[in-house]
Amino acid sequence: MTFRSFAGSPIRSHGGSFCLQPESGNCNPADNTRLVYMKDTPQCTKDYMVFTYFNDVLTHKCSGKRVCPLGQYVHLFPLLENVS
Repeated sequence: MTFRSFAGSPIRSHGGSFCLQPESGNCNPADNTRLVYMKDTPQCTKDYMVFTYFNDVLTHKCSGKRVCPLGQYVHLFPLLENVS
């Protein structure tokens, strides 16, 4: 069974003191922006801390960019890419 989250939710560290977010800390991260854990309230309520998971794709909700590993870091990429 595939987990589906249409509403989205934050991704928290164990214990809830840190929240995953784009390094830019906003809803308009550039392509290839790293994801980082930042200290925040346990609720992680900022819009740019919300992610969705559908059809095995983790997506940053407010930017619509998908989360992809690149080397030792995790980055954000556009949800729709031009293929030449």
